[in-house]
Amino acid sequence: MCSARTINFVDGASSASAPTGVDGISQWVTAQGYLVDDVVINGSKIYKCLIAHTAGTFATDLAAAKWTEISQGAVDHTALSNIGTNTHAQIDTHIGSTSNPHSTTATQVGLGNCNNTSDANKPISSATQTALNALNPMTTGGDMIYGGASGAPTRLANGSAGQVFTSSGTTAAPTWSTPSTANSFNAVSNLSFVASVATNALTITIKDSAGATPSAATTAIGFRSSTLTSGAYVVRSITSALSIVVSSGSTLGHANNVAKNIWLYAIDNAGTVELAVSSAQFDDSLLYTTTAEGGAGAADSDSVLYSTTARSNVAIRLIGRLLSTQTTAGTWAAVPTDVAMYSSKGQHAYAYYTGTPPTGTLNASLNPITFGTKVWDSHGAYSGGTYTIPFNGVWSFDSQVFITGSYTVGKLAELALYLDGSILLDHISYASGTLSAVTMPKIGVEGLYLRVGQTVVMRTSSDATTPVYSSSTGVNYFSAKGVAL
Repeated sequence: MCSARTINFVDGASSASAPTGVDGISQWVTAQGYLVDDVVINGSKIYKCLIAHTAGTFATDLAAAKWTEISQGAVDHTALSNIGTNTHAQIDTHIGSTSNPHSTTATQVGLGNCNNTSDANKPISSATQTALNALNPMTTGGDMIYGGASGAPTRLANGSAGQVFTSSGTTAAPTWSTPSTANSFNAVSNLSFVASVATNALTITIKDSAGATPSAATTAIGFRSSTLTSGAYVVRSITSALSIVVSSGSTLGHANNVAKNIWLYAIDNAGTVELAVSSAQFDDSLLYTTTAEGGAGAADSDSVLYSTTARSNVAIRLIGRLLSTQTTAGTWAAVPTDVAMYSSKGQHAYAYYTGTPPTGTLNASLNPITFGTKVWDSHGAYSGGTYTIPFNGVWSFDSQVFITGSYTVGKLAELALYLDGSILLDHISYASGTLSAVTMPKIGVEGLYLRVGQTVVMRTSSDATTPVYSSSTGVNYFSAKGVAL
């Protein structure tokens, strides 16, 4: 602001029209009249007027020595005078202080509700905590949360081992439930087994599908009913450790250095699952009586079903196969080389017997013949000249006999296959002249659908003079093959 003063200007300006200067410090402006000692700011510097004048161009006026700089570049309080009672050092200290020298509080600056905490330690509001608590009603490890009424988070307490979280399929609350075992006669689920050898004994141990000891009712094995007159079936579970031991000395009918299968069975002992083994396959639609393995090394038959304890009239289920080769039969030193789960569906049966010679009455009547040398019988189904069908399926049979004697024209030798006591087919060889040795009638039949328990018997006859069976190797035999359906 200008004050009215009369002054003579050295630059010849009329005193009547001359400006009267400025008060205080102000920004320099052109055409303004300035008096000696007036102070202005131009740019970032402060200047004091040395010669009264009317401003033109600042650079020109400065060059004409009308101004002198009283600042050093930027405004510096050390270049100021009359700044109060504080020394420059005190002002510098005050400016440099970071310790809140005026003791300003958060409330004074409108931040009274702010807490000076790290991000990691910042609290949440009570309302937020209440909302979170509502989202997490769990109180115990293993609890579950589900949408309750109107979708509100609701706690479901932890269930028991082996149970599963089960939806109702509606808006009703879910539950923990024990999974139902497969409800089928063919069921063999969540089941496996392992074989091991120690102290010359073979141990077969049941596991679940994960290789663990069964501990809950999650395994399933289907069995026929233990009542012969019932067509029903039952499903049993294994819920604890289960194994069977073939003791040292028990051969199961195996021979030294010969690979042979061991068949693993589950048996239903009044609702409790036990194990049995055999070198023979058995039809699991029948009831069986087992023989105790005994632990004394005396389980030596290849056609007997052995269990730890003898059981009578029990349902069985074929569940596994082990291929074993032992240097010394009955000394279980080598772990079986092929171990697999197995089903009775699709099982095969093989039997091959020879006779050198076979036995049986040989005359003009058809009499049963027995081939006494067993080469192989997967199910131990041939005994005393009778082959008993071990399971329902498609079967084929092949047999031949060599009968010597004194034959004349028209004399014959006959071989017949009897099914369930009645002749099914036969082969008759007639002599075409006078013969001293003679003939080999042969029978072969395929594609017979037979049921378990049916019987096949071979019968022979000859009206030659003093007929006898040949003792030549390989000319007398009986074979059977079957595939389960």
